[in-house]
Amino acid sequence: MMTMRPQEDLGVEAKKAAVREVAKLLPVPESLASIASIKADYALRQQANDAQLSVTVTTQVEQAQAGIEALSASQKTIQMLQQNFLLIDKEYFEDVDRTWEKFEKTLWGHISNFFKLAKESPHTLVRALRVVEMQEVLDQQQAEEAAEAEGAGAMASITKPRRATKKPLTPPASPGFLVKEKMQGQGKCYKDKCYEYIRKSVEARFDKLLSKFVFEDLKVALEDGRSIAEELADIYDFVAPCFPPRYEIFQLTVQLYTERFIQMLRLLSDRANELSNIEILKVTGWVVEYQDHLIGLGVDQSLAQVCAESGAMDPLMNAYVERMQATMQKWYTNILEADKVHPPKKTDDGKLYTPAAVDLFRILGEQVQIVQENSTDVMLYRIALSVIQVMVDFQAAERQRLEEPVTEIGLEPLCAMVNNNLRCYDLAMDLSSSTMEALTPYYAEQTWNKIFLTATDFRA
Repeated sequence: MMTMRPQEDLGVEAKKAAVREVAKLLPVPESLASIASIKADYALRQQANDAQLSVTVTTQVEQAQAGIEALSASQKTIQMLQQNFLLIDKEYFEDVDRTWEKFEKTLWGHISNFFKLAKESPHTLVRALRVVEMQEVLDQQQAEEAAEAEGAGAMASITKPRRATKKPLTPPASPGFLVKEKMQGQGKCYKDKCYEYIRKSVEARFDKLLSKFVFEDLKVALEDGRSIAEELADIYDFVAPCFPPRYEIFQLTVQLYTERFIQMLRLLSDRANELSNIEILKVTGWVVEYQDHLIGLGVDQSLAQVCAESGAMDPLMNAYVERMQATMQKWYTNILEADKVHPPKKTDDGKLYTPAAVDLFRILGEQVQIVQENSTDVMLYRIALSVIQVMVDFQAAERQRLEEPVTEIGLEPLCAMVNNNLRCYDLAMDLSSSTMEALTPYYAEQTWNKIFLTATDFRA
């Protein structure tokens, strides 16, 4: 049996309903006479319903149209707002970026100008450093928050059930360790930047000295170096109080200045062959001044001697010592040659002698004194070793002459040579004593045995 579709069912039902309605209106045959009035009544009602429906539809259409227009207007307003926000975002944040860039430029300008500001406007420098400190605190807080979050995540991953693995579980890192890890390369790192701008400022201060003066004029270079070194006193008095103590700004600047002075000495050492011995002594004398200046400012002696003991002056000292030894060898050779042609002299008690011994040790003593007054402990130690070598060479030259036949030397000159050697022993011991007093204990200890044994050889 075929099933009727829903539309057909509705049609049949409608017909039945219509039949029932007609039956109600025309229950008896006489009711047929009122059909015309019934039709007229239905027509009026239909007309009224159509009118009401038309008004309702019109109203709904008008409302829908108004809604569409309002929606369109809203859409236009939203688009306008979006454009305005984009414009605001672009102008405002660009302005913020420019302002921040200008602020940082001013901040690091103050830090770079730390030496002048500390003397002329210390409160400006202090305010700049407070900004650095505040940013460091913010970086620390952010690092701690990040470390706490990471630590919590690590603990959650450990406590969460998981399958057993062959790799052992590592314990979570301590909060302090996480903070340090987070701070490395995180945040603005203003303190590190502060050190960097101070370093650049110091480099700029040394620029002319290291790029020009040191190559063109030794006197100007040493005067400029002396002027720069004197700034450390002002850094101690004016700059250091502006910085937080933990920055150790005085120690930092001493280190930066010393590093660059060592660079100056290396550049001068590259010209060692061009400098005279007097100029070399001026350089070593400058180093002594700088060393004493640092000690006067409270710097530990071991740190104050870094310039002298850095090895930067080795080529200068080598050149000086080599020239001095060559000069001494020439002098004592001339002295010994003079002894051959001049007859010996007699002392008041009748002992024969020549001026060789006295002249030799007078010259050696002068060399030691010159270096002692104008150079470093290292240089004085090198000269002491050089003096010992000159005495050894002098003894060898005398022994060589003693090997000549007595008939060629002569009895009186031979006696004078023996007496000279005894005199040389006394003079060598006097020279060794004064030299040991001038040397530091460290260098004196290394020199004493050598110079004592050399002096004793004059009596052999």
